[in-house]
Amino acid sequence: MLMAAGGPMAPAALAVAPGCDSAHPTRIGGGLYGYPDTRALNALIGVDAKNASGQKVNRDGTPISTPGYSWVIHVNPELPPEGSSDPQIRRDWNDPVLQCVSAQVRQVFLEVYPRRPPNGSATDWTRYGEAAHYRQPITSGADNQILLRLPVRDEQGGNTGYVNGYITANGGPVPDPVQNLRIRAFPLGSGPECGVEGFTASAEQLQPSSSGTATFYRTPPLAGGRCGAATQTYSLQVTWLQPNPDQRQVRHVDIADGRGIRVDFVFPCSSANPCS
Repeated sequence: MLMAAGGPMAPAALAVAPGCDSAHPTRIGGGLYGYPDTRALNALIGVDAKNASGQKVNRDGTPISTPGYSWVIHVNPELPPEGSSDPQIRRDWNDPVLQCVSAQVRQVFLEVYPRRPPNGSATDWTRYGEAAHYRQPITSGADNQILLRLPVRDEQGGNTGYVNGYITANGGPVPDPVQNLRIRAFPLGSGPECGVEGFTASAEQLQPSSSGTATFYRTPPLAGGRCGAATQTYSLQVTWLQPNPDQRQVRHVDIADGRGIRVDFVFPCSSANPCS
């Protein structure tokens, strides 16, 4: 047995970040503002946390398998969707309750949504697109400060583009597209890299085409190239939600500032989903 002066050597004390406790010794937060306008934001941050084995966990480090985020943080929920230039309004997501977590949390995947009042109740792309920050390593017992930013729309001086096009299923428009279509765009990069990592979890426009033969969609603004790059690459995923089973198609798209890209999706007839 190792001996210290006066007796056995005591185990090393667990590091605890400032403001946290031994049950939740790791601090996770950081700055949050619009880019490039630096405005304070009304935002929702969804946190997916993982332990060293890659299991999804909650703030206490308990493995969970339920849908949804490990936890959610609301920032400035009464601000308008345009944010605020008032320098006194908070520009961080250092939540006083949720920022301290278990030492089991070793990685986080973050998704950030611009919201509108009351109480940050709905996503709103009036001025900002959504953002992600994936694959962020977390140091246990430390103060992990992670900068998050939402991209300003190109029309308002930012660096964003978009994708639009037409979707057909069974030879025509998708019935009740708001309920039966899911539009996602995931970045192929990682949050710890330079610049703003874009993301979206829904469509900004989803409606019958003017001809009535297809469903028109348009994504919300997606962040363009990061740190001097001309473009940022996304995995654009369109899912036709149905019971036989869901059908999903994926395209890779390169988003540039101020540019729209047309990408159409055709879900063909099948024995499970015959054309009428």
